[in-house]
Amino acid sequence: MRAKCADPCKWYIYASHVPALGTEDFVVKTIYDVHTNCSHAWRNKNMTSNWVADKFEESVRSNMNMPVRQLLQSIDEQYSCEITRNKGYKALAMAKAAIKGSASQQYIDVGRYAAELQKTHPDTTIDIKYSPRADPESNPRFMRFYCCLGPMKKGFREGCRPLIALDGCHTKGAYPGELLIEIPTTSSEYTFISDQQKGLDSALLELLPDAGHRYCVQHMYRNFKKKHPGEVLKEKFWSIAAASTVEFYEAALEELRAYDQQTHAWVKRAAPPHHWCKAFFPLHVKSDMLVNNLSETFNSHILNARELPVIGMVEWIRQFIMEKISNRVYWMRKCSGPVGPAIKALIEEREKFSRKWKPISNGKGGYQVRGPKGEQFAVYLRDRTCTCRLWQISGLPCCHAISAILKIGRNPNDYADQCYSRDLFFQIYENVLYPISGKSLWPQSDIPILDPPLACVQPGRPKKARRKGSSENRSSVHVGTNNVQKLKKHVIMHCRRCGQAGHNAATCKSVPENNGGEGCSQPAPAPKHARKSKDTNNGSSTTHGANSQEPDFVHVEVQGYSSSCVNSQPHGAEEQTTSHNDTGSHAERNAQAATSSTKKQQIRKTKTLVRRVRPVNDTDQSTTAANKQSLHSKRKLSEIDKIRINTNYEYLGKEPPFKIGRWAGTSRSSRSRSGRSD
Repeated sequence: MRAKCADPCKWYIYASHVPALGTEDFVVKTIYDVHTNCSHAWRNKNMTSNWVADKFEESVRSNMNMPVRQLLQSIDEQYSCEITRNKGYKALAMAKAAIKGSASQQYIDVGRYAAELQKTHPDTTIDIKYSPRADPESNPRFMRFYCCLGPMKKGFREGCRPLIALDGCHTKGAYPGELLIEIPTTSSEYTFISDQQKGLDSALLELLPDAGHRYCVQHMYRNFKKKHPGEVLKEKFWSIAAASTVEFYEAALEELRAYDQQTHAWVKRAAPPHHWCKAFFPLHVKSDMLVNNLSETFNSHILNARELPVIGMVEWIRQFIMEKISNRVYWMRKCSGPVGPAIKALIEEREKFSRKWKPISNGKGGYQVRGPKGEQFAVYLRDRTCTCRLWQISGLPCCHAISAILKIGRNPNDYADQCYSRDLFFQIYENVLYPISGKSLWPQSDIPILDPPLACVQPGRPKKARRKGSSENRSSVHVGTNNVQKLKKHVIMHCRRCGQAGHNAATCKSVPENNGGEGCSQPAPAPKHARKSKDTNNGSSTTHGANSQEPDFVHVEVQGYSSSCVNSQPHGAEEQTTSHNDTGSHAERNAQAATSSTKKQQIRKTKTLVRRVRPVNDTDQSTTAANKQSLHSKRKLSEIDKIRINTNYEYLGKEPPFKIGRWAGTSRSSRSRSGRSD
């Protein structure tokens, strides 16, 4: 192989392949390493996207979110070459495809991957659904993939609370779909919590008619806030959901009714209280959770996995859970006590409020606890109950019970339910996930070769960011310099034509009536910045603003032509007012008005456009000639005009022609003249 630089440079190199070395490398035989009369070539046609993807595959593997600008910078630093951004995007896509694997190829290998999971994880349930063949020569098409790993199933049955969070999220790969989480056990003792999605109620009633179903109160509040905003209503709504007894629930409802009857009617029409109020939760679940944060947190952790193909996504989630189990066991071993650190912190927080309550013992494990505002509850330590019902619902002692426990010198952590104990935690987390081998060692499967699902590409740029709810902060605060948070200004757009909010004149649908091409029948609101122009001849003033009764918009422009009353200024420019000179005879004004009307009728077409124009009335039409004459007529200069003329003369280095007061600008003009002597 021989390579040389462009003429007249004499640089060249000669290299050849040596089979005796047993490699595919080339050995340099001759080189003349001196460049003369040539410049550096930044573009190299041999640096293709395939070559860049192969060279930077490991760099992309270490940073899957590498931006294209970082790739271009690395090429410039290592090879002193430049490539286009399009070639950089293509190279990154090829490198990621080589790392993640082809999406269509993963649907072919999904059967072998399922067989590997069943081999390494006993008692694993996997169900793959695919559509039948359209014709004998085609392959069936992939539809669904369900997986429940055996160790996860066993750990849930051995000690987890019977509470199942349901949620779904959209996958954002080459073949978009949905990722759902399910539990295969069908027991009437389980309680499900969801975001009140449509269809879940009917599905649960059909499959599990005796199972409980909770709604996420946060999602209910988002719907509540749309019609009933405000911090006061927010507190009252959440106080209803957090009521732990029926009496507290009815009292909170009555308080809301006294404050706002419409809001009270909305709550009564909402879902039944056993779906979202603590007072109606079953006691065997041992959970007072009102929101579906379990699912939301899990979805935020697997955000990167949702962009991968089917095998890559499932494998990413499996590895994430495997590492999570290992880390939790590691940190739990470092803790001491009967419960974990999170439960211990929650009980310590309740201990602070327990000091406001005074327990009185009856000598047989019963305590009458009195506190602020004359409230009083009955606590029974042997039965682990309190009349506030929070201890029975959550399984953790409330502040009333903690005050009685501290009175007898016991540890409140010992009175937590068995489901929170460290021993049960280790028993559950003994069921770990196991590593699997690479693709080359996967067993064969009896599932046929599958084609990928039909991809429906939506228009526009793919959206990856989560939609924020109405109650969430939507970039109303941005961080400025020195990390100072500043409130953004939200400007409400108003139409200059109809005065309504939410649109502008270009998209206004309230078309005014056409009054013969001379103006609208109804006046539009005045501009925000109205200007006044004084007639220098007669001293009268004309206001284009709030006091003006003339319209700002008329149908005047036609296809290919425009009438003389169209404003020639660009859209949004400030309107200029001209002085009206009432010179000329009455007969001349009538003749000019008739001529103008005849010309408009000749050029008027069927298709019209709405444009911003200068208001026109009968007086303007009759004084068209007078206005033209007044534009060229001389008027007496005011002091402000003389000052402006003097300023222009000084800028040009000339002597100002006017002397106003004691100032004529001679010193500045002399400096300007000396500076412009050249």
